[in-house]
Amino acid sequence: MPNRLQDKVVLITGAAQGIGFACARQCQCAALIEDTVRAHKKLDGLVNNAGWFPRATLEQTTTDLWEEVLHVNLRSAFYCCKYAVPRMREARAGSIVNMGSICGIQSLPNLVAYGAAKGGLLSLTRTLAGALAEHRIRVNYVIPGWVFTEGELAIQKGEGRTAEDLRKAGEKLAFGRAQTPQETAYAVVYLLSDESAQVTGTTLHLDAGASTLPIQPGTYPG
Repeated sequence: MPNRLQDKVVLITGAAQGIGFACARQCQCAALIEDTVRAHKKLDGLVNNAGWFPRATLEQTTTDLWEEVLHVNLRSAFYCCKYAVPRMREARAGSIVNMGSICGIQSLPNLVAYGAAKGGLLSLTRTLAGALAEHRIRVNYVIPGWVFTEGELAIQKGEGRTAEDLRKAGEKLAFGRAQTPQETAYAVVYLLSDESAQVTGTTLHLDAGASTLPIQPGTYPG
C-alpha cells in the first residue's frame, strides 16, 4: 500500500493493548488527539479500532460488564470523534473509519453487550456522516468479518477450540475461510485515502456477504 496515505497523519486507536480502555476515559482521549496534533501539526484521519468482545448471554451480562463493553467499543469512539472533529473541521477535510462488526447488524446470543455497542457505533457513523458532510469530513463503518486476531484466538483457545477446529469452522463460510487482518487494512487505507473522496455514511462489508444475510445457526462457534 505504498504512497496511498503519503503525507497524511492518521490516529489509530486499538493499535496497542489496553488503548481501548484508555480511550474510554474522556480526558485521556482528548490528550491523545492533542498530542497527535502537537507532534504532527494536523490530523487527517481517525480509525476507531478499539474493541473488546467478552462472551456473555443476556442473563450472564452484569451491569458492570455491560457498561465496560459499551465504554470500550462505543464511548471510546464517541470521545475520539468529539475531539478529532474540531481539528478536521479547521482543515475542512478528514476521514473517520469506525471498525464495526456483523454483530452491529445481528449479534450472537453470547455477544449481547458487544452487539449493542457495535449497533450504536453504526448509528453514530451514519449520524456523523450527515452532520459533518458540509465540513468535508467523511465517516464510514467497516465490517471486517471473522478475523482471527490475537484477542479472538485467545477467547477461542479458552473455550477449548484448536487451530484445526477454527480452520474447519472457516471452511463453512461463504468463501471457504475466515477473513484476514490484511484484507481489513486494505479497506481502511482506501477509506482514509483520497480514492474515497466521495464515500461517506457507508458500511463496507468485508465478510464475504455474511452480514447481508441472516446468520445461520452453527456458523460461528463461540
